[in-house]
Amino acid sequence: MHDSLRPTFLSASFGSPSGARTPSKLRCGPSGGPHRHAQPIVKRDNIFVAWLSWWMALAQFEGSRVPDVGCRVAHLSTLWNCPAPGAWDRNGTRLPSRLHPGGPLYSRGDADHPRNGEHAIEHDILVKCCSRLRLFGHEVIDGVNGLPLVADRGGGRADNVEADLVLFYRTNAGVYGVIGEVKHDANNVWYAVVQNLLQVKLARESAGFAEFCQGRTRGLAKPVTGAIVAPRSFYTRAGRKRLTVDPARLLINTLADADDTPVRLAIWAPDTCDIHEFV
Repeated sequence: MHDSLRPTFLSASFGSPSGARTPSKLRCGPSGGPHRHAQPIVKRDNIFVAWLSWWMALAQFEGSRVPDVGCRVAHLSTLWNCPAPGAWDRNGTRLPSRLHPGGPLYSRGDADHPRNGEHAIEHDILVKCCSRLRLFGHEVIDGVNGLPLVADRGGGRADNVEADLVLFYRTNAGVYGVIGEVKHDANNVWYAVVQNLLQVKLARESAGFAEFCQGRTRGLAKPVTGAIVAPRSFYTRAGRKRLTVDPARLLINTLADADDTPVRLAIWAPDTCDIHEFV
């Protein structure tokens, strides 16, 4: 990357763990960008955890409106277009047995009594609606939840990234995959889109995810995309929810091109077992 295009929060030697600045160095315009609560602790010997911390710092903010939207979009665009650093891919790492072909689609430990909120939505999608579920107008042919996207090398959750849902649908052109970031009430639309972009990016760069898709569907017709899967109220509720829709759409449109919209805002309609675009 040419230094003139490098956002101010990246040092020239970001590829080296010792050269990675901490999120406290991030500045976006006069307001100073993310506040103290959005600055995770960085393990200086783990470049991947440091890289993840940038995503989370750019996702979080105080107040009802996303501050310094243009600056944040520029920083996220750089993160999106540069390869994820470090040894994070699950390639060669066995998935939990609950995610093997032939297992239950809903495989979290609370399958008999799913927790209210996101888990209940996942359960409705994968269990109650599994035989008639439609995604963007297409019949869903397979799906799982709780799919880890990175290798858990540290034995903890600091570098854990998980897909809430992975759904597959078929068209005449082949099979397509969608990583769903399920939301009920937590966080806001901007935060959800940044989370989902991170998941999609890692999945696209992961040999382990490609192997997973090959085992479920014999491969995808196009690179996996993402979707925020939430009730309509998640987008329309007055305050932080509604006020973060437009910044989130700006971010999506900035990263999209004619052939690829990496993330879509979608509504979960349980009465009709349908996931459709929020417009």
